[in-house]
Amino acid sequence: LLILLVVLVIYIAVRGVTEDIRLTQTVRMPAALASARAQASLLEMQASVRGYLALGDLQYIDEYNKANAAFAENLRQLDALSTEWNADDVRRLDALQAAYAAWEPMPPTLFELHDSPVENQPALRKENAEFRPLAGAWSDRLDILIASQEALPPTAENRALLSKMTALRTSLQGMVTNLRAYAITGDVGFKVGYANHLVTNSDLFAELLLARNTLQGEQETLLDELAATRSALVALPLEIMALREGEHSIEDLYLFRTETEPLAAAMLTALDGIARTQQAYLQADLDDSRLSLTRMQQLTVLGGVIALLLGLLMATFFRNSIAGPVRRLGDTAARIHDGDLTAQARAESSDEIGQFARTFNSMTARLRATIGSLEQQYSMSRGIMAAGTLSELIGVVVERGTVPVINRAVLNLFEYDARGAVTAMIVHANWSNGAGMRPSPVGTRYRAADVPIINHLLAHEPVVFADVQTDPRTDPATASVVRKLGIRTLVALPLWRGAQQRGVLVLEGDVPYPLDERAVEPYLSVLGPLTIAIENRRLFEETEQRALELARAKEAAEEASRAKSDFLANVSHELRTPLNGILGYAQILRRNNSLAPNQARAADIIYDNGVHLLTLIDDILDLSKIEARKMTLQPTWFSFPRFLESMAELFRLRAANAAAVDFQMHLLTPLPGQICGDEKRLRQICMNLLSNAVKFTHAGHVHFRIAATRSDDDRARDGRPARLTFAVEDTGIGMTDDQLARIFLPFEQVGDLGMQAQGTGLGLAIVKDLVEAMAGELTVHSQPGVGSVFTVVLALPAAWSFDGSGPEPQDGPMLRPALDAQATAHRRPATARGRQWVLPPREDLNTLLDLAMKGELRRLATFAQEVGAQHPAAGEFCRQLRTLADEFDEQAIQALLARSLQEG
Repeated sequence: LLILLVVLVIYIAVRGVTEDIRLTQTVRMPAALASARAQASLLEMQASVRGYLALGDLQYIDEYNKANAAFAENLRQLDALSTEWNADDVRRLDALQAAYAAWEPMPPTLFELHDSPVENQPALRKENAEFRPLAGAWSDRLDILIASQEALPPTAENRALLSKMTALRTSLQGMVTNLRAYAITGDVGFKVGYANHLVTNSDLFAELLLARNTLQGEQETLLDELAATRSALVALPLEIMALREGEHSIEDLYLFRTETEPLAAAMLTALDGIARTQQAYLQADLDDSRLSLTRMQQLTVLGGVIALLLGLLMATFFRNSIAGPVRRLGDTAARIHDGDLTAQARAESSDEIGQFARTFNSMTARLRATIGSLEQQYSMSRGIMAAGTLSELIGVVVERGTVPVINRAVLNLFEYDARGAVTAMIVHANWSNGAGMRPSPVGTRYRAADVPIINHLLAHEPVVFADVQTDPRTDPATASVVRKLGIRTLVALPLWRGAQQRGVLVLEGDVPYPLDERAVEPYLSVLGPLTIAIENRRLFEETEQRALELARAKEAAEEASRAKSDFLANVSHELRTPLNGILGYAQILRRNNSLAPNQARAADIIYDNGVHLLTLIDDILDLSKIEARKMTLQPTWFSFPRFLESMAELFRLRAANAAAVDFQMHLLTPLPGQICGDEKRLRQICMNLLSNAVKFTHAGHVHFRIAATRSDDDRARDGRPARLTFAVEDTGIGMTDDQLARIFLPFEQVGDLGMQAQGTGLGLAIVKDLVEAMAGELTVHSQPGVGSVFTVVLALPAAWSFDGSGPEPQDGPMLRPALDAQATAHRRPATARGRQWVLPPREDLNTLLDLAMKGELRRLATFAQEVGAQHPAAGEFCRQLRTLADEFDEQAIQALLARSLQEG
């Protein structure tokens, strides 16, 4: 009881401190801060209004709006906090809100007045609204009077009277001008000017009145009208001057001084009162909290001493009446932990300890049942995962389930329409233990319209029928089906995948069986893995079937491709023989000087198109070999400098034929003396790229850049791969992104029709396939109207010691690398055994060089024989070519032909 009393006192003290802290945090401190911020915002608002009225800077309006928004927000905070204020502070807040409601529309009004000089100055407003119209009307009548006077005979008397009228109008204008200037500026000089003009005007008008008897009837009427309105015309300026000289001369400053500032002072006074009151409450709450905390400390010490004494007494009691039974319960729990689920706790009393022992025994029994159920579920899950087919999978569910009368199962998948409604249920797999009737065969289709019970199977939870034949949910159509199949007990396990039910696994039995939640529980635990396993198995079987179909389709496509390649190869071979004959006869016709010009042009057309067709056949043969995987590379060691020189000489000649194209070859790094690769295919790659560059460059340059890289430790070891880079750059027509995406496809060409007619569209496709066959890289960069850069990177074994470190890299055109002695001998066609060689025509030399660059030595030998027969003087030169062709010395042939073209 004593402890409870101490705790109660502490609780009351803590509650008071807590309330003080709450008020401090939620009311006092926020209110004081909000009041201070509101005062600052109000002073800033007042300063901004005063600044704009004095200087007219728009920045003061922006500052006022920001300060006004901050003040309104602080005022809303104060209003929200006022629910826990006293009546005096609430009255101050009401007064503050009323003053702010009166204040808020004033600054915008003052800003508008300041921006409108006429509205802001009463004197100017009165001058503009009253005096100016009156003076205008007076001036109009005076103008009529002057006009009538001017119409009279020009006697001396009339002229004198007209002069007075004109002077009267001038003095009126001076009065109007000086009065308006004074109303705007308040300058005394304008007031004096007005007075002088007024005196003059009065004297002139008096003289005009004295001469009234000299005026005619209409003029007298006008003069009377002027006299009637002149008193008002003279009196209004006095009122305007009084307004300009009074304290109400500037409207915005007057309103700010007489209305705005008093309201601001009232709001500041109210805010100051609120802030002082809240600060006083805050200090009082802090003092109370400090006193309460001191009292709590004292009571806590007293309660601790009492609790210690009582704790000693209670410990002695608990040791005797509670510790023993609890220790024995702990021993029982340890046995259960070690796996002995048969251990029982002894209930020694009817109190809480005894009740705990009985609950402990009940928990142990449930634990035994749960572990048994988990073992059964684990066994079922393992069986599901190990099943090889869908039939085996659903058989595991039946055999390892808990319903003994289940002897067969059917996996049904739902069929949905476009709206997502189930239209039919199709049997996808089944299983039976052999007892009783057979389940529905695979492929059986039940329409939802014919078997309404399908709608009951659309569920998230298992659907159970202890006896489906007598169940009220069974419709007549379904009853007929289940009687035919001998189904009594039925458990439907829904199979969901995402937000859609894919199907239902129906477990069937031949006899009725009472089903409860515990009987269905094992199926619930494996429903998720079962759905995934069934879906995976179904997808696996469909994938296997699809893979088999794809394999068959792939085999058929490959067979068709092989047949196509064989057909192309056979047809190409059959075409080459007659085409060579056509080319030979065309050559004979071209050399016949007796042909008429049109006949010579026809022979040239036959020859050019025959060469084009032969090139197309060769490209088709290469492409068909590549596609049929019959293209085999034949790597050999050959001189890399000679290879490059032969390429350079050929395309220097081709570029020379195109007068506006400059061909240069650049060696960017030292090159190996020899490389190991398929020379013929490497030449084919370079020739195709360079031929395209020259063909599509009408003016500009074609640069052939070569570089080789190797590691430092490979410098002394030959035979190690070197990274060779071949770059062909031109300033031709270039290509678009769409064209770049298609240039490596067979028979794809770019450029105009004239350019396309000169090629086959197979060159780049063959280059790409050859580079890939050599495990290299081919890249292209192009821009329409600028040009293209094709880059080939190959890794080929290299011998660096063949000619030292190779030629030095150069920035300008490549100098011809030195060739060996044999090549040099072949490149001197001028003499042979002391005799001069006679060269065949230049066009024949170009044809022979093209065949040599393509590696077609057999065709070269045949063509050389034909040229020698047609030009007997060049027979020895042609025989030398045939000898080199029989020796398969491509480098020597290329050097001989290139030098002959250069010197011939």
